[in-house]
Amino acid sequence: MDLQGKKNLDNESIKLILSLLTVPLNELGLNVLNMSYFPIMMDYLELNKKRKIAKRVLSSIIKIRGKITSRAVLSKLLAFIPTLTDTATVDQNSTVLA
Repeated sequence: MDLQGKKNLDNESIKLILSLLTVPLNELGLNVLNMSYFPIMMDYLELNKKRKIAKRVLSSIIKIRGKITSRAVLSKLLAFIPTLTDTATVDQNSTVLA
């Protein structure tokens, strides 16, 4: 998928993407990490928005006391940590969930 035009999204489009990524969190918990569109949609966001989503995902999982049942889920979950801790060294074109 070509994401060259991702910087040209208007505020309404960004709000819709944020909503698509956060609405399922309360119901799906860790299963949100298995949604195929999740990493694609994250790529459309700037770093500060990616951090916001990563914080929401981790907070939601803690809140519902989600259980990590496989290495794959753990790996996807740990992919959010650099998004929260890295500063300007994070490549804004990198996929958070691979």
